[in-house]
Amino acid sequence: MLRWLVPLAFCLASCASFEVQKRQIFLRYLPQADVLDVLLVHEGLDSGRENAERAWELIASLAHGKRFLALWGMLEVDFDELTERAKQPAADPDGAFARLARDYLAYERNITVVEARLFYDKEGKRYCLAQRVRFAAASRGLALIDRAMNANTIEGVSDGNKNTSGDPGTDVLQLARARAGGSWARFEGTAVELSVPMTSEFAAQVLKQWLSDAAAPRAGDRVMSRLLESLTSFAVTGEELRLRFAPAADGWIALRFPEGDVHRQPYESDGPDGPVAKGRLSSEIERLKALP
Repeated sequence: MLRWLVPLAFCLASCASFEVQKRQIFLRYLPQADVLDVLLVHEGLDSGRENAERAWELIASLAHGKRFLALWGMLEVDFDELTERAKQPAADPDGAFARLARDYLAYERNITVVEARLFYDKEGKRYCLAQRVRFAAASRGLALIDRAMNANTIEGVSDGNKNTSGDPGTDVLQLARARAGGSWARFEGTAVELSVPMTSEFAAQVLKQWLSDAAAPRAGDRVMSRLLESLTSFAVTGEELRLRFAPAADGWIALRFPEGDVHRQPYESDGPDGPVAKGRLSSEIERLKALP
């Protein structure tokens, strides 16, 4: 039931670069500074046993500050790779993607890794990776995401994919927003709001499915219901589904995602080369949150 999110998923990898038992994402938006801080926590790192050496090399590079976010499943964003791709000559220099690439190159210097750390959690007895990433001029970055979503939505229709969401009426609404250069996400004070064009009938189907997924036996089927645990409010207004996520008392929005079977333990032999510092996951999260 994630098909309605296809216009948002423009950074899908062919497969996950590495596996985790659980992933937590913390967001903090500072309106006056227009800064978005992201704290991404990977718990129970696992190479997946395929290309294990490559997976641990990537994890090591993340710990050394590589600008790469593995958000959930195959949704990964490699900002360094995007930068190199954006520098390549475009087939259509005046096209939407070429203009987007030029504007991304002007923006990407605002994406910095404040700190990243690979450590062995003494309490959970598992390898963990924590990344604190900062997006300065965050509103500009969010506008680029909107444009990428719009361009991908329009291109999908041009390629003959006319049933993106699973509901023809919703497809019409999403295409209309894309062609109008509309917005899919915005900052509202310190909150983050997602906006998805959708018929009220299809919105009801989606919400019913989310409630059903909440009782699903497999962790992977509970992704949207876990996302909704952090939801502050939602509304179906006219032909739009709006989801609002507001921060907790500490100023951070918390999103938690299971990955596959959260009870599966990584093989004891699966781990990085060389010594790894030990720490406590809860302490690392609080320390990284407290960084300026």
